[in-house]
Amino acid sequence: MGAMLSRPQRSFNPPVSPEVRLRFSADGKRCDAAAGGFERSAQRAGEILDAGGSWRLTGPAGSGVSTVLVECVAESLRRGVRADEVCFLTPSKEAAARVQAAVGARIASGVGADVQVAVGVQSVHSFAFSIVRAAAVRAAHADGSDGGMLPRLITGAEQDAVIRELLLGHHEQGGAYWPEEQRPALELVGFARALRDFLLRALERGVGPEELKALGQRWGIELWSAAGLFLEEYERTMELSGARRLNASELVTAALQALNADPVLLDQLRAQSRLFVLDDAQNVDPQTARLCALFVDSADCAVIAGDPEQAVFGFRGASEDFLLHHPVAHECRLDASLRVMTSREIVVADSVAAQSSAVADVVRREHLLGGRPWEDIAVIVRGAGEVEPMRRVLLGAGVPVSLDPTAVVLSEEHIVQAVLLAVRAARAGAVVPLGGQGAAVLEPLSRSEVVQLASGPVGGADPVVLRRVLRGVRKAELMRARAAGQGIGRRAVDCLAELLNCGQEAVLGLDALRDVLSERELAVLQRIVDVVSAGREAVQRGESVEMVLWEVWRTTGLSDHLAAVSLRGGAAGSQADRDLDAMLALFDAAGDWVERRPSASIDSFVSHIMEQQLPTGMRDRRGQVPQAVNVLTAHACAGREWGAVVVAGVQEGSWPAAAEAGTLFLQERLVDLLDEGIEPDTFISRAAERLVSERRLLGVALSRAVDRVWLTCVDAPDAAEAAEPSRFVDDVASAWGVTPVRVSMRDGDAQAQAVGGLRVLSVPGFVAELRRAVCDQSTPMGLRRQAARQLARLATAGVYGAHPGQWWGVHGPSSQSQLEAPGRPVMVNPSRFEQALGCPLRSVVSRWDPDDEPGFYQQRGIILHAFSEAVAAFEAVRAEQEADPDASAQPVDVAAGLAEAREMVVEAIDAITPTVSAQANRVRAQWRAAVERTQQWTVSRSANLDLVATELPVRHVVGRVAERDVIIKGRVDRIDATREQPRRLVIADLKTSNTAANKVDAAQNPQLMAYQMAVREQLGEDIAEAQLVYPVVENKQAAVREQPPLDESMRRGLRLVFDDVAESLLGPDAEAFAIDQSLCDTCAAKVMCPVNPEGKAVTDVH
Repeated sequence: MGAMLSRPQRSFNPPVSPEVRLRFSADGKRCDAAAGGFERSAQRAGEILDAGGSWRLTGPAGSGVSTVLVECVAESLRRGVRADEVCFLTPSKEAAARVQAAVGARIASGVGADVQVAVGVQSVHSFAFSIVRAAAVRAAHADGSDGGMLPRLITGAEQDAVIRELLLGHHEQGGAYWPEEQRPALELVGFARALRDFLLRALERGVGPEELKALGQRWGIELWSAAGLFLEEYERTMELSGARRLNASELVTAALQALNADPVLLDQLRAQSRLFVLDDAQNVDPQTARLCALFVDSADCAVIAGDPEQAVFGFRGASEDFLLHHPVAHECRLDASLRVMTSREIVVADSVAAQSSAVADVVRREHLLGGRPWEDIAVIVRGAGEVEPMRRVLLGAGVPVSLDPTAVVLSEEHIVQAVLLAVRAARAGAVVPLGGQGAAVLEPLSRSEVVQLASGPVGGADPVVLRRVLRGVRKAELMRARAAGQGIGRRAVDCLAELLNCGQEAVLGLDALRDVLSERELAVLQRIVDVVSAGREAVQRGESVEMVLWEVWRTTGLSDHLAAVSLRGGAAGSQADRDLDAMLALFDAAGDWVERRPSASIDSFVSHIMEQQLPTGMRDRRGQVPQAVNVLTAHACAGREWGAVVVAGVQEGSWPAAAEAGTLFLQERLVDLLDEGIEPDTFISRAAERLVSERRLLGVALSRAVDRVWLTCVDAPDAAEAAEPSRFVDDVASAWGVTPVRVSMRDGDAQAQAVGGLRVLSVPGFVAELRRAVCDQSTPMGLRRQAARQLARLATAGVYGAHPGQWWGVHGPSSQSQLEAPGRPVMVNPSRFEQALGCPLRSVVSRWDPDDEPGFYQQRGIILHAFSEAVAAFEAVRAEQEADPDASAQPVDVAAGLAEAREMVVEAIDAITPTVSAQANRVRAQWRAAVERTQQWTVSRSANLDLVATELPVRHVVGRVAERDVIIKGRVDRIDATREQPRRLVIADLKTSNTAANKVDAAQNPQLMAYQMAVREQLGEDIAEAQLVYPVVENKQAAVREQPPLDESMRRGLRLVFDDVAESLLGPDAEAFAIDQSLCDTCAAKVMCPVNPEGKAVTDVH
């Protein structure tokens, strides 16, 4: 605490303007070793080069294997080997980029002015691609052609989309050649992913369509044969694209085939590889091993390096066999790690929330108190599904977060979705000439997509502003519809959708909204319309895909804004970085798309992006490491290192993982058959093998730390979702010689973010601690005064939340005046009277927060009431005509009129029924039956009773409170009179709910009682009974529930109840009751209701 208070006050302030810090990008590799570590690495590199030949270099994490390899490159260059005669390969492009930076830094610092070169470090797939392309160029020159079928690389996301599209076609055609039991799964994403993984494992081992079909037939495995047929179809589809498109697995096989077919090319490449280096050889597949073996055996000096204990990519087909068993002339084992760990800790939390806060606290303390840069800290989780939740936790604690840009799924990025929605809206309203390859039909924006566009980065509307916009649009539409005689008009979101999709042809244009929207609300719509209009104009001009995207992006104005936020750093800056990276990747994808398909339309590109469900593999354009904490999976952290590492979520069930990969296609049996010659029908238990792999993976994650490492888990056996620490935790604790530390949320207060007695070291958490000390009466006065002094210092420094003026509840209510102006009566609607008896707060809030748009069922209720009124009118006409047939020269055809009215009502109900509803047909049938029951009930009622009035307005004074009249005001659906003398009145209230009240509840229904009192006092006649009528309840006829007439004592008691209700509605205080949880869940007041968990955050201010 003292360390934090002694810091300058300005450290708590957000930067007013972007803070730009420039630094040299080639920082070089961190010196993890003890004194002399690099010298020993240089010495070993010299020994390897002196001896020459082939070498096997192994060692655990931190032993300096990669450093020795870098020294080999630097020393060979110093000895005169040209840069293009060095071939340095890694299993992945990310690892190649890291090694490239290390080699460049080492050359710049060690070799200096003597050698000014750049050594190309490649991934094995990049190396294979260069071979395939070189072979294609040589073949084209030999044939005298222009090399039109040069190979192109297809990304995993593109391949996944093609596979899913082909499988969807098979599903629509009845299953094609797939086994009967698998056909229902052809349209599922999981089936496509399983098939893709299976095909990749086969291609990595050089198995093509014919071999797969033969293996399936030989061993009686239908899925293998079907997969072979599919691979054959897939390859033919790829040939139709106009280029030879290969995925990463096909590249290595194609490279081997090219070298076998062109020995001259092989000799040339061998001659260029005097120094051949393969790092992380434990992570290469057998086919890659065959390719590398061609160069290991011919190079002047070749080094195969790696660590078999870090072989964690077996699920991708990797094997450590090449590292361990390929014949070499020399071996070198680096036994000891050169890292000096200063701290190892195991944290066991009692809940997921406590673990999240513990991770955030560790990260913040390591940065703020330990002085460690954000980028030198990593949080490692088991799987990809845990990355986003951990990212949100850290961002919420004010920690900047960086994710691997190459692992981003473009279609899932928020800003990309917003831009593509704008493009779709632009395309929907544009008039473009026919033509263009790869055309696709884009659907206009749906209601939910319109809301998403308005509330996303393009519109920028928060929930409050969005609600006001919708209300304003609804108001303008209601005025337009009434003026045009079109009833209640359309929903607000439908009007917005038309405005965006149709542009100037929209019925309700932007000009019509200027009088009903505020400046802030109009700005939201204006911004969206401008963005969509810019895209629409670009489409109509026939601009390219890239230019359409650029016009939309430029008009949003987000580029400068995000750049400024990015430069400020912090949590917001890291999110801005991610958004900018995503947009760069989108433009890269557009450029690649246009390059491959020059005549492609914007429609096909948008469909192409939205269909992708795997990481796009975007280019990493970052010039330096982002100043943010890395959050990544255990597999993604292989080959990397940070000063401080937190391995989070080491739970039983996820670490080790319980799931087995590739079971549908018997993938592991195929691998065993091809690699080991084990027949598929031989049973092999893989439990022990998977356990070893999972243990290795945890070891890899824990070994990424140079100085400090934490392992966290949750032990909550009694939680709703029981959580148990992994079986590996005890093993790690024993190996480290530490005792796990148990942490929990202090006093169960999750909002306080207290972990193990230490609050998350963040500005909001620190301010909350001081505020709690000041407000807590049980805190000693000395501590309260000290906390108040520190809050004053923070408030002076401009820290939000430190000044009492920013605290909830300090100033008391903003107003104590009643809700009605002095002297005005209190109007109580009978339906509101019933609602207020259940919960006064709900009734008050619903009055001041009305729903301007009739809901789905409310609209049908209005239609059903109108139909009942129409039937009553026709029945009255029928009665008059039957009583005096000669009274009218042109009698009304009542039957035809009723039929026409019924047809109009059915059409109206069908029109407002959502067509996308899964139960749309059932709902339509239900309400058609309700129309029939309404007519039957009305006709039968007219036969037994005399109609008095329909939709009768009632208004009567029933009491007086606070020097105001209490008035019942409402409309009665229908009033009839008995034919006996003296006649008495029968009140009917039409209900459109799907269930009817029971007889007891109907007899005590407050709304009916209110109608009884109002009608009796206004018309001056006795009541026979009141009825609740339910025509929607599925029955032969409408369900009817009766309420007996009120006697004088009941009316006197009801008047007193009206006075109490009127007083509660008058305010300023309103009580809240949790009468019905289903009503509480949909109540507009739940965010401020003291009986609702969501409202306690507002009402419990102390």
